[in-house]
Amino acid sequence: MSTNPPQRPPGYTPQSVSPYAPPVQGAMPPAFGSTQVNTTGAVTHPVPKASRMAVASLVLGIISLAFFWLWLIFPAVCALLAMIFGHVALSVINRSNGWITGKGMAIAGLVMGYIHLPFWFFIVVILPNT
Repeated sequence: MSTNPPQRPPGYTPQSVSPYAPPVQGAMPPAFGSTQVNTTGAVTHPVPKASRMAVASLVLGIISLAFFWLWLIFPAVCALLAMIFGHVALSVINRSNGWITGKGMAIAGLVMGYIHLPFWFFIVVILPNT
């Protein structure tokens, strides 16, 4: 039994473009939820990314509540920044048509900031003056 290599079909030309070629600079990504077929024929789905502002809002909100016992300005500044980053992140997420995620993190940071500031104001400003 002889083993002959498989014959190429007539008119076959090898592809000169690598399937691992870098993307074209400045190209816009496809619409969210759409599929793409790459040069190898595999179907790929785009993956949305989490908002870094939402993550910052969540982390600052956690820090503000974790250091609530400090009667310094640091927890209040963290709470204020958590609220600012949370509002900006929600705005960006709502305008991204699904390309940016993290709405829950942004809302959690907002809630922690809005919970922290009134208590901090009461404890630091009102309580010592009574």
